[in-house]
Amino acid sequence: MNWRFWAGLSGDRLRIVAAYLLLLLVVQAVAALLVHLAINRHAVRTVAIELETADRVLRGLVADGAAHTPPPDLATLAATSERLTGLHAAVLRQDELAGWQFARPSRLPQPVQKALLDEMRAGPAAAPMQPLLSSTWLMHVVVLPGQGADTGVRIVLVDSITDAAAALAWLQVALLALGGALLVVFGCLGVYTANWIARPLVVLGVSARKLAAGDYTGTISLTGPREVQELAQTFEAMRTAIQQRERRIRDLGSTDSLTALPNRARFRTDLKTEIERTLGEGGKPCSVLVMDLDRFKRVNDVLGPRYGDKLLRHVADRLRQALGSADVLARLGGDEFAVLLPGHDVDGARAVAARIAQALREPAQIGEQTVDISASLGIAVCPQHGSDADRLVGRAEQAMLEAKRQTSGVSVYRDDLSSAEDSDLGLLTELRRAVDVNQLRLVLQPKVDLSTGRVTGAEALVRWMHPERGELLPASFIPFAEQSGVISDITRWVIQRSMLACRRMRKQGLPIRISLNLSTRDLLNDRLAHEIADLIERIKVKPEWLVFEITESVLMEDPERARRTLDQLNTLGVKLSIDDFGTGYSSLGYLKRLPVHELKIDRSFVMNMDQDVHDAKIVRSTIDLAHNLGLKVVAEGLESERHWKLLGALNCDEAQGYFVSRPVAEDDFVAWAQTWQAPVNDGLNLPTLYADIV
Repeated sequence: MNWRFWAGLSGDRLRIVAAYLLLLLVVQAVAALLVHLAINRHAVRTVAIELETADRVLRGLVADGAAHTPPPDLATLAATSERLTGLHAAVLRQDELAGWQFARPSRLPQPVQKALLDEMRAGPAAAPMQPLLSSTWLMHVVVLPGQGADTGVRIVLVDSITDAAAALAWLQVALLALGGALLVVFGCLGVYTANWIARPLVVLGVSARKLAAGDYTGTISLTGPREVQELAQTFEAMRTAIQQRERRIRDLGSTDSLTALPNRARFRTDLKTEIERTLGEGGKPCSVLVMDLDRFKRVNDVLGPRYGDKLLRHVADRLRQALGSADVLARLGGDEFAVLLPGHDVDGARAVAARIAQALREPAQIGEQTVDISASLGIAVCPQHGSDADRLVGRAEQAMLEAKRQTSGVSVYRDDLSSAEDSDLGLLTELRRAVDVNQLRLVLQPKVDLSTGRVTGAEALVRWMHPERGELLPASFIPFAEQSGVISDITRWVIQRSMLACRRMRKQGLPIRISLNLSTRDLLNDRLAHEIADLIERIKVKPEWLVFEITESVLMEDPERARRTLDQLNTLGVKLSIDDFGTGYSSLGYLKRLPVHELKIDRSFVMNMDQDVHDAKIVRSTIDLAHNLGLKVVAEGLESERHWKLLGALNCDEAQGYFVSRPVAEDDFVAWAQTWQAPVNDGLNLPTLYADIV
């Protein structure tokens, strides 16, 4: 064992060695105590045997002396006994005044003599042998033949237990030597065991701290007990698994799982690196190209998400083939892709965009479906359009949106695009305050019963009375509201104002129902039904006075959550309507499972039904289908008296449109309803209105 071996004795290993040594010391102390007690017992037994032997010797001397005349006296017998046995034989005589006294000089130490006299003066012995001086000496009173209890002379045999035990002192020395040897052996064994057991544990502890710090390098291989080796193998397997999982997590964090392309985060990192290279001395420009597939949402809605995913993978493969090895292709999200073009200026980026457009020109075969592919592309160049990665991607996206608006295919960023975006951002900021400062206005578009001509309801719409831009229609701000989440606040405001208006008009004698539109965010709000129930209770309206309209596209965003919300609203007692029916991609089987009460036929079919036989047939089929399902039918886009009569002939229940009225301010609605007059039925029937329909 070298110095490193001993230097390693710290922490757990030092505690193991200390435990070994402490255990050894305890064992040695117990053993020493037991040996000491055993030696003492043996010495006492030896002295007792010697005293008994001396007793027999004295008796023999007395017996031999009985044959002589005169017999030997006690002093002579005692001296002879001492000479023969080597024990102290004291002759004591009892004096009437002083008590027991030594009859002859004794070689006993003074403390022993005093203890002996005290013991004799105390009275007759309870046992033939009695200890003296804390059991360090043993005395034996010899009762010789012919001596009675009243005899005034005694021979007392005395021997030292300590001297007898000293003869066995070598055992204690041997025990100490053995203990010292064991101490050394156990100490070395403890050190070895500490290193054998604790060292692997210390190594595993160091490895665990490395893993906790994110360092997964270095294999773990240890020698030692089988259990330690198994623990090391398990630990190594865990390290390998964590390393592989971390690698997968890093890959997932930088790779799009659908297309295996770099994701937005990875693209941003690569772009920052390329920008630094571009801005360096002599660096060439680099370009960012952002592209978005046209009509992808329609493909996703019509064919389903599974086909949409296949189309995205197909497009990714085509883009890989169209791009060079130095170009970096990434998927930013959804149907949006980005390309980093090192060393490309505007003209070079345009050439790549043209190559991409050519690669996407051929229709894609997705399963049994043939899908036309096209894309809108935006270009931004560093350093011309910016030197920040996020800004450059954002400006390429602005250019892409411009290309989509202009249907030009490709657009390069311009400064005026940022101005338009800044204007939109300003509008979004102001929209957040519009609800709080009471800039919104409620308008109602009437709905009439086609069979009676009575006003039966109204659709609640909202206008934004902007202090600088004037009256803004929903199309100019609702998309921003949906993107930012403000739509929930607007919906809550419209519902509350509509309930108040409905209650007021019913008190004025106009028993109408009010229809309200719900957005995707509204429908996916798990607390929507609870919030509406609170408003119904607080404003004191009946649930059946309210109709909530949901478009098919909203329903298909998350069908299961949407259905749960609709079930809650239906339980509440409000009416539910499918808006813009015919323009979405929901199946009739799915609609049949929804708790809806009416369908609203989209205006795109109604407005041309008097000119297009196909639209008329679609309207008629929709009305028949809805009635067969027990649903009421409302037609949107009623623009003429001919529409009125044709819808009536087709047994449509209700209609709304500019022929009836444009949206009316809530305060003016009752007055308008009192002046409304439905067209007179002049006896025209369906064949005379449109012969081709029947």
